[in-house]
Amino acid sequence: MPRVAAAVIAGGQGSAQTALASGLPFVGVPLQPEQDANVTVVTRRRAAIRVRPERVATQDLPHGRTLIIDGRYRQPAWELQRAYAAVDGPGACADLVVLEASAGSPIDATRRGDPA
Repeated sequence: MPRVAAAVIAGGQGSAQTALASGLPFVGVPLQPEQDANVTVVTRRRAAIRVRPERVATQDLPHGRTLIIDGRYRQPAWELQRAYAAVDGPGACADLVVLEASAGSPIDATRRGDPA
């Protein structure tokens, strides 16, 4: 995504995170509840525009050009990109795994046959 000026996505977790990690505003066309929730959050942050699926083939889709031309969407997308860059997701996950393993998590107890 770093090579495009804006994206048109359904708004799933992966595509939304990829767009935002790239500092890319997007047109969200949610098709299911998870996508709708993601598009809602990013729209509230002003880094996306929502288009209802039934309106994609009409005049609403050109809003994508607005994302490219209007810097009001690009700046919030860049701010979200900086927030993503500041978090070490893999490291945080690894820390959690080590913490759970050292605490004797219920999953570990079940494997040993101990009551959870």
